This record gives sequence, C-alpha cells and structure tokens, in this order.
Amino acid sequence: MRRIALLLALCLLSACGAEKEAAREACTGADYVRANDVIGDPPQGFEVTPIQDKRALDGFMKQFESVLGDRLRGYDSKVLFRRNARVGTVVITVNATEETGGSDDFLRGAEDSGQEGETLEIAGEQGRLQQAQDGTYIAMAPAGSCAFLVMVAEREAMLRAAIDALPSS
Repeated sequence: MRRIALLLALCLLSACGAEKEAAREACTGADYVRANDVIGDPPQGFEVTPIQDKRALDGFMKQFESVLGDRLRGYDSKVLFRRNARVGTVVITVNATEETGGSDDFLRGAEDSGQEGETLEIAGEQGRLQQAQDGTYIAMAPAGSCAFLVMVAEREAMLRAAIDALPSS
C-alpha cells in the first residue's frame, strides 16, 4: 500500500507525466486542507472520529516524508465510519509547500506510475482507487491546489461507501 501511495504522491508533486512542468507556486496557510474540510458535516449514517492508532499513522506518513522531504508541509487525519461499525476508512489530507496540480496532472502521474487502478470521482476531483499488495484499498485525489487526499480501508466496499459519502466539493 505504501508503495502505491508514494508513487502517486510523488507524481502529484512533481507533475510526472506532464509534457512540460509548470513553475509551482508557494502555498500559504490559507491553502491548508484538513480532513474535516474534505469530509464536511458527517454524512447521514456516518460518524467521524480522530484516528486511534497515531503510531501507525506516523509510520505511514514517514514514508511520505522520506520521499517528499521539505515539500511536505503537514497532514491531518480522521476516520470516517458507519455508525455502530468497529472499523472505518482513514481519511488523510497531505499538504504540500507547493501547488500539487489538478486532476489531469494526477491522472497522468498515476498512469505513468504503472500501477493498475480505477479512475473515479472523489470529493469532486478525479482520483484513483487501487488494491495494495497487503490487501487493503487506497484511493487518492487532489484536494485543493496545495494538497491531496488519501483514503485507506480494509475492504473495497468500505472505501467506496466512504468515497460516496463525501461531498462533491
């Protein structure tokens, strides 16, 4: 799972696949995207909670830090789950110090990465859903001009339900 996320993140930040790379603008505090910004009000039948296993999240994010270096400005996370469910979908917003590009750049980068996946709309942006080598499912899409969204779930149906519950923008 980490390899897929890192390849797509790196492509997003480097505009991999683009014919010519445009100069990236510096991002400001106003561009910072939090997980709740993407989720909005908890959708009908869902709850939003902080992530319980901060060490696992930190380990996952260290992979991003090692690849993105000083381009990683920060991240925020929540868990979106159906009421009364024991597990849910992790929703992470990864914020960068430079513009990350839009859906076109992201999809070009995803195709160039060689990873198989399905293109679908995630929170109003074109993104990708893929199964990771460890069996989990991951979805990624741009989230504003200086961030991208990462969603991770144990089952495809759980991830798709969470994606469908997000507002379109």
